[in-house]
Amino acid sequence: MKRTYLASDEMTQQEYTRFMEDLEMRHLENMMAIAGLEPEKRQQIEQKILEARIKYKEECNKLDEEDANKASEEAFTRIEKQYQLEIESVTQKHYAGLSSEQEYRQQLLDIQNEYYDQVLSSSEISEEKKAEILTKNNRQALKNPVRITKKISER
Repeated sequence: MKRTYLASDEMTQQEYTRFMEDLEMRHLENMMAIAGLEPEKRQQIEQKILEARIKYKEECNKLDEEDANKASEEAFTRIEKQYQLEIESVTQKHYAGLSSEQEYRQQLLDIQNEYYDQVLSSSEISEEKKAEILTKNNRQALKNPVRITKKISER
């Protein structure tokens, strides 16, 4: 089975785990049939079945959590890249003389506010990552009180 898993491009880790659990269950059920009338053996096998099910459920939960974390990181990276591209574009235009210093700062502030709004409103990004971004934003706001005033006056 392991060779089949390694050779297959289509079988996922979850499918492999599920398949292995099914094989283990069949094996244990066959052992129960062979044990027949021995109650002690039957109870041991039933205990092994229960342990296998618990282990499978824990592995599935772990894989689900890993998938969610990966999706969260991908969503955050996508928004972060867009933010960086917008900052770069505005900066290039400013240094080409296409905007005043005040316009440039306002554009940066608008881009930053949009970035925070996107991150904090995204359902794909984990709550831990959102808390990290809020903390970062609050630290920046303490360093630059003008930004806070502008945000309050805009609302």
